[in-house]
Amino acid sequence: MRQELSRLIEKERKSAEESERRRIEHTRAFESGKSRLHYELLPKLRKARPCDYKRWLKGFLDEGGNPTHYYDYPMDRQHWYAATKNIVIFPLFGSSAISVIIPEGIQVDISQGRGHNEIYLMDRYTKPGESVGFVPVFCDTII
Repeated sequence: MRQELSRLIEKERKSAEESERRRIEHTRAFESGKSRLHYELLPKLRKARPCDYKRWLKGFLDEGGNPTHYYDYPMDRQHWYAATKNIVIFPLFGSSAISVIIPEGIQVDISQGRGHNEIYLMDRYTKPGESVGFVPVFCDTII
């Protein structure tokens, strides 16, 4: 009985240590992503305007695409950007994720993965690696 209790306590201790290790790892990755966003990506982006996204959305709809969501609030409530230079996207997740409109002539590298980031290509009115994905309409982007 005593050995069983000791094994159970040891198992719980190891589980708690593993949970703490994962929490620390997640926190480091989150902070690293925020830092990379600030230093590597934001200097190559500008805040997207509703007219930027409306142009992409119109092309997407003209090509037969359909929106996936409607939001009764303006686009600027979320993290929307337009690329001003070639960029390398890296995975960001949850509230750190961003949506980026890629104008014609700008290159985007997604080889590191997208995470929860959304990419909108102006040259083909598509999204890389997806058939549709997330295509919202906001109250200020209705066409």
